[in-house]
Amino acid sequence: MKEYPILINRKQASEMTGLSERYFDQLRRGGKLRVYRTDGGLHRFYRDEVLTHIGANFTAKPDTTPAK
Repeated sequence: MKEYPILINRKQASEMTGLSERYFDQLRRGGKLRVYRTDGGLHRFYRDEVLTHIGANFTAKPDTTPAK
């Protein structure tokens, strides 16, 4: 697995999770994820918070289909 820095941009967050860049824009605008704003006005996501958010909201549901 590729290693990512502590602060990541939305493209890196998308690559890391398989979710769209637009989804991360929505999370940022909705205040669901904390972001760091650079002096140039760019937003960076905290890698560990992205992973925590994904783990808390996209956990796989167990397969409950009966075995054959």
